[in-house]
Order: sequence, then C-alpha cells, then structure tokens
Amino acid sequence: MALLRNGKFRKNAMKKLISKNLNIIAANKVGENLGIDSDENEIILFWGKNNNLKLEKRKSNFSYRVC
Repeated sequence: MALLRNGKFRKNAMKKLISKNLNIIAANKVGENLGIDSDENEIILFWGKNNNLKLEKRKSNFSYRVC
C-alpha cells in the first residue's frame, strides 16, 4: 500500500512495461487482507502511457475477470 501512495508502485510497473516491451503488465498489491495469506487479491493492470485498471476479487475469480 505504501508503494501506491508514494508513486513507486506505478513507476516500477511502467518501467518494466517499457523495458520489456510489453503490451500490458499486472502489478500485484499486497497488504492487510490481501495477497499470500488471504483469499482476496488486488491487482492493477497497466498499459499504454496512462491507462490502468484496478481489480479486487477473490483469487478464484481473477482469471475469469481478467480474461
């Protein structure tokens, strides 16, 4: 969560998007009630210069929403 607040989260995602010549990148947010030890997850999809989409779902539902 702190990475989102200070801008490094987005900056790092965009840096990888460009350096690896990707069309889209998914950044996984972790924190309280999110991530490894939780059934809930949050990812932010980044593409283009200023496009992003935040997804919050149960892990079992992510593949359906993203595809």
